[in-house]
Amino acid sequence: GNEVVLSGPIERPLVNPGLGSGSVLSPDGSRIAFFTIENESTTIWTTGVALNDIPRRVTDVRLQNITLSWLDSTHILILSTNTQQAKSYLLLLNTQTKDLTTLISKKDRIEYNPALQQGDILVSWYDDSSSSPTLALIPITAPSSFTHLPAQTSARKCGWASNEVVICGVPRSGSLQSSLDAEMNSTRDDIVIISTPSLTTRTVPLSEQSTPLSIILPTGIQRSTTYEIVFQNAFDQKLYTAAIPTRGDE
Repeated sequence: GNEVVLSGPIERPLVNPGLGSGSVLSPDGSRIAFFTIENESTTIWTTGVALNDIPRRVTDVRLQNITLSWLDSTHILILSTNTQQAKSYLLLLNTQTKDLTTLISKKDRIEYNPALQQGDILVSWYDDSSSSPTLALIPITAPSSFTHLPAQTSARKCGWASNEVVICGVPRSGSLQSSLDAEMNSTRDDIVIISTPSLTTRTVPLSEQSTPLSIILPTGIQRSTTYEIVFQNAFDQKLYTAAIPTRGDE
């Protein structure tokens, strides 16, 4: 809500590794990650935000059509989307150790929520034999021990309400189309609340709402008696809030 006025000149860094793309700012605002492409190799770089900081080459990946997302001060997600030759990949890069871990490989329509909670990320994908997305909780310290969550929806339609509660927008009828991003599906959703320790669910119907709601990237906080949720509606691109009781009648 506050205006920020830039009074100084806008300058180009003195040291530049080439034409960088896909720049993203770290959560604490201290570093920038970006990539350069040469032949069939993509190089990931990081640099500080100060004018004279020297870009640091982190690693090379033989993937194209990538996007970057910071999870915390040291971890970056690398998503390589479908091309005509290969399916999608999701990798985790530690910018300090330079370790590169494959989280999900050779799947269709991999999507994730970039918010990290207790070291876990929400990821979804489509298998060849399934018409509905698989939703999972993946710990960044032990990605092979991921947990399937009992909701057939995209991770882009899910978020955190507390350390142990995931909230999701789930299509009231039918399913998401694997050929479209979650933001493009525009399904009429109900809210599903998932307890991650017990994997139990509770559905909160939104059928009485006069405005059709298609939930994207919900985020919330748990109060004493309610979950206070904020989300984007894919139908009209506006932000909405909802107060959902933590238990009892909706």
